[in-house]
Amino acid sequence: LGQLTGVGGTSSANANFVPAPPRTPARPPAQGDGAQKRSLVRAAVALLLQQPALAEALDGHHFAGLRQPGVELLIEMLGIIDARPDISTGALIAHFEGRQEQQWLNTLATQTLPGDEHSWRQELQDAVAQLEKQLLLQRIDELQEKRRQLGFAGMSDVDNYELRELLKVRATLR
Repeated sequence: LGQLTGVGGTSSANANFVPAPPRTPARPPAQGDGAQKRSLVRAAVALLLQQPALAEALDGHHFAGLRQPGVELLIEMLGIIDARPDISTGALIAHFEGRQEQQWLNTLATQTLPGDEHSWRQELQDAVAQLEKQLLLQRIDELQEKRRQLGFAGMSDVDNYELRELLKVRATLR
């Protein structure tokens, strides 16, 4: 112990001992650090609340069935905006009056988002593209799990074909 700590007598081993620099303990990012990744769904909802007309820039959306919190709400919002392209933020929030989502939507609507309409449009398109990619990956995982449970021969030809095609699409996304 004396040799390792350098406390106590001196020896030839102590003469060569160089203590390691002090380590700073790793800490998880705090809520306000900005290091936490924002949810894609939350970002898309916030953008649509700021300017519902941004939905016009979307060339459809194909992420129904994605198992993530808020996806159903986002899809419902996109449907409302699609039916009423001129809807205002207030009217959009009023659609959810009396529902538990209303307070969350009010909070998101009052946030000030950085950027301008062009950057918001791009961020919304990127978020939707990522949600669509996540749905693709979710489906691949489901089919691969099915294959593990049933084996290759136990899966239907349709499932095997779908898995092959989805894997091809995934390869082009990288």
